[in-house]
Amino acid sequence: MTTDQHNLPLIDSESGLQIPAPAGRSRVQPERTRLIAVCPPVRLWVLWLAALGVAGPPAGAAVKTPKRPVTNEYHGVRVVDEYQWLENGADPEVRRWSAAQNQQARTYLDGRANRRWIQRRLEQLMEAPSTNYFALTARRGLVFAMKSRPPAQQPMLVTLASLTNPASERVVLDLNLLDPSGGTSIDWFVPSPDGSLVAVSLSQGGSEMGTLFFYETASGRRREDSVPRVQGPTAGGSVAWKGDGSGVFYTRYPRPGERPEADLGFYQQVYFHRLGTPSGEDVYEIGREFPRIAEIELASSPDGRRVLATVSNGDGGEYAHYLREPDGRWRQVTRFEDEVTQARFGRDPLYIEAGKDDALYLLSYAGAPKGKVLRLPFKAANLGEATVVVPQGTNVIKSIHPSASGLGLVILEGGPSDFEFLDFFDGRIYGQPDRGVSSIQEVAVIEGDEIVYRLASFTEPGRWLRYNPSRDRTSAERLPLSSEAPADFGDVEVLRTTAISRDGTRVPLSIIQKKGTRLTGDHPTLLTGYG
Repeated sequence: MTTDQHNLPLIDSESGLQIPAPAGRSRVQPERTRLIAVCPPVRLWVLWLAALGVAGPPAGAAVKTPKRPVTNEYHGVRVVDEYQWLENGADPEVRRWSAAQNQQARTYLDGRANRRWIQRRLEQLMEAPSTNYFALTARRGLVFAMKSRPPAQQPMLVTLASLTNPASERVVLDLNLLDPSGGTSIDWFVPSPDGSLVAVSLSQGGSEMGTLFFYETASGRRREDSVPRVQGPTAGGSVAWKGDGSGVFYTRYPRPGERPEADLGFYQQVYFHRLGTPSGEDVYEIGREFPRIAEIELASSPDGRRVLATVSNGDGGEYAHYLREPDGRWRQVTRFEDEVTQARFGRDPLYIEAGKDDALYLLSYAGAPKGKVLRLPFKAANLGEATVVVPQGTNVIKSIHPSASGLGLVILEGGPSDFEFLDFFDGRIYGQPDRGVSSIQEVAVIEGDEIVYRLASFTEPGRWLRYNPSRDRTSAERLPLSSEAPADFGDVEVLRTTAISRDGTRVPLSIIQKKGTRLTGDHPTLLTGYG
């Protein structure tokens, strides 16, 4: 690595990256590739890097790894893999190789004088009793949330009568009491339309194979209903309540005997379960025509009359959307090739005063690689009748969140993200104050136009902010549900810049370093990337 004394360190020629000097936080046009260069900001990181061998190679002879070339052809391209033989974990030779590697690493790490101190310090930080609220969902003035607080093994499901008063919290389900071993986890939950019941998927032993149960919100008592195989490790799971609260539409995996064993974690479909009836009587709704690797997410409209099924074609980024009409008929709204990645229930501005939920809002990348937002009325016959609500801009639209009189937008800026709001009445988009290099992790529409979102950064844990355009269109207030950091990062700074790749592409870059760091070119640096 080389440096220029006036600029950031230059990555060597093998990487093809040339990094210009930063000028504060620059709002760059996002790219799909994100790189993060980390100059260790605290002594803990430097010691940890030293323990991992940054200061020198491990003592003793390295374990030899034989090369046994195997040629595979993928889509017409021949690829030589010299270490494919290591993929057979049952091979005695592979087991011996793994044991030797582990022994070499163990010998080196156990011999570091500072290793145990680092381990204890990391345990202290990870077990610090900092409360974290997530998965916020509102129903008629009551907010449901997951709450984790170390050293408890599992988060608990709680309700909050007020977002500004944590003392209003009540526990609905505490898995640490239900299963003190910590082996039972909540996959997800969905409250009923009136908030009196909550559907919860529970799985055991890290299997992620969930069974659906129903709990009374006020008492925490579990109902007798149970529905197996609603959640799985391959495609997750989901539930949407019927408007009158009489039952749920849910994702269902094949049961033993319905398909070969190798397919039991695939072929997800949608069924309906009426409360108080055996799950064996549940009614098929849709999904037999979906791909083997389909992943389905369900949502009910605010008025409970419709159900939306978002179907992803595995993890490849293709989505199709199906709408269940009030008469029980399902119709396809978008196809995989339409490049619509999100669909949300919302209101058409023409009907806001009448309180009608009369449209779908769609996040589309068709002809707009950075995203545009469409409005599609329910009465529209096809996607071609949708109108553009938010055209493509300079930054990527990551997600959309319709409220009573507007549309919340999460805008991606090449890694960091911000919150913006489109006001349906004046047609303007309102931004938020510059909060440095941070990202929005979660957004929830609470009631009307009240929207909350969770913001986090490299140096500050998640904090919840509440936005309401009827009070203030350009800022949001911090809620007391925010987490507290167990360590002080006051001496750390985050710089935002771009790196120029070999082909001229501008790659967004975040640099974390101790304040006052002199760029002499000899600092241990951890460079990570994702694309």
